[in-house]
Amino acid sequence: MAEDSPSTLGYSEKGTHSASKGQILIKLGSTRNTGYDIEV
Repeated sequence: MAEDSPSTLGYSEKGTHSASKGQILIKLGSTRNTGYDIEV
């Protein structure tokens, strides 16, 4: 189970990075209407 903890932390870190990039893509999507495609 000890190995499960680092795995969860890894996902959290990736999720945070994805969120930051996602916000930028969403802003671009507002103009290009492609933000939803990229977000998925």
